[in-house]
Formats: sequence, C-alpha cells, structure tokens
Amino acid sequence: MIDKMKSERNFDSIKVSVIVPVYNVEAYLERCLDSLVKQTLEEMEIIVVNDGTKDNSQAIIDRYAAAYPQKVISLIKENGGLSDARNYGIPYAHGEYIGFVDSDDYVAPNMYSRLLASITAHHAQMAVGGVRGVYANRETTAGNGEQFVMNRTQAFKEFLSGERLRIWVPVKLYEKRLFDQVKFETGRTYEDLLIIADLLEQCEVVSADLE
Repeated sequence: MIDKMKSERNFDSIKVSVIVPVYNVEAYLERCLDSLVKQTLEEMEIIVVNDGTKDNSQAIIDRYAAAYPQKVISLIKENGGLSDARNYGIPYAHGEYIGFVDSDDYVAPNMYSRLLASITAHHAQMAVGGVRGVYANRETTAGNGEQFVMNRTQAFKEFLSGERLRIWVPVKLYEKRLFDQVKFETGRTYEDLLIIADLLEQCEVVSADLE
C-alpha cells in the first residue's frame, strides 16, 4: 500500500475531513473533486483513496494533489471495496468532523460550510443535508430547505421513515470520534444502513439542513 501525502501542511486549521473512495470513475472524478476543492469552507481537507482502480483515475488524483497540496491527500491501496476504502481513509483525517463523498457524485459549493454551521449551532454529533438525484434529463430532490433538530429517538424514526432523511452516508457530517469504535462492514450490502444505526446510537443530537 502506498500513501502519498504532502508534508508541509497546517493540520491545526482543518475543521472537516472528507474521504473520497475511488474505483474506475475517471469519467466522473473531476467533477467530484472540483466540487470539493471549491467549497466555501476553507478549513477542510480531501482524502482521496485509490481503491486499486484500473483506469486513469490516479492521474486525475495526482493532478489535483499537485494543484491543491494544502488540501488534497492521495492514498493508494489494494482493492477492497467501498467500505474498506472508507475505513482506510479515516485514520488519515485531521478534522474534528468527517464526511464521505462517493467519487461519482458531486456536492453544492456551500454544503460543508452549512453542515458545519448546523452541527456547531446545535451542539449536534451529526448533521444531515439534502439529496438531489441527477439523471440524464431530470433531477429529483429529497431536501426542501427545512432545518430542524432531533434527539436520538426522533432521528431513528426520521431515518426509518425515509420521508425527509435518507439513510445514506454521504451528504452528512459527523463528529470524527463517532468512528473510534465503529467501522464500515466490508463485504456486506446495505452498509450505509448498518453504520448509520451504529452512529446514531452514539448521538444525543442530530441536526438537519435540507438545502
């Protein structure tokens, strides 16, 4: 396994670490990384985990790591799947808060500034954002601009109903310490459902900003 990191970085300023697993996504990766390096939140890092990709994704990662040496960390590992790549990136995170973005997705420019503001304002352990599905000729939106705060019991009900909140690891921000005792299960389907339940068990407060 190879870890490619820039040495002269100010880790103390980082508030949010975002982990991006990459496997054979060269067609989508630039748009994903563009949406992350251009976030309005300055105090963040992007940890890109090459999960044994067989296409030209690493060349794209190298280009962003060179262009944004204070922001992008490039990691290379043998293929182990989405959950394994997420687990691999977590120990490299320097932020107090951690997020995950799939490499074939992209995020709104103010996503992490809004989620960090929400989690901080409400002393929450998890903040949830909205979801927009982008297809060839249409878009679907799960967020409607609502902002609200829940306790653990309310959050479980919201996630299980699926009406306002989606059990999907991306578009959320978490206190990093929630992952001290919890890992993504490898070789399993519905891994997001399993880990969100484990993470919610540790949360007293969950906030939502469904932009």
